[in-house]
Amino acid sequence: MLYQQGDILIQSVEKLPDNLEIMPPENGRYILARGEASGHAHAVYESILLYKERGTNILYCKADDYFTLRHEEHKQIIIPPGIYQVRQVREYDYFKVDNAVRAARD
Repeated sequence: MLYQQGDILIQSVEKLPDNLEIMPPENGRYILARGEASGHAHAVYESILLYKERGTNILYCKADDYFTLRHEEHKQIIIPPGIYQVRQVREYDYFKVDNAVRAARD
């Protein structure tokens, strides 16, 4: 299953990779992505396990119960228990020769 909230994609995966480091909550919430200008964040307030793949910016989360993805400018999404990879949406600029691929900005 694939979920999207703004520029964040959350995709279910079969298992967690081996090279992960645990990410602790910040002020009672797990930050999946931060806004570039507004300071807003895609965050989870329920108890989940959040990991970062070493050497990358790829996040994974594991939840034993339903959890809610929240953001100040988007409708909240309720996600079922499971293991998920968290990625940022990529956008393409077909009119540029160089740097045609970049992270979407929310």
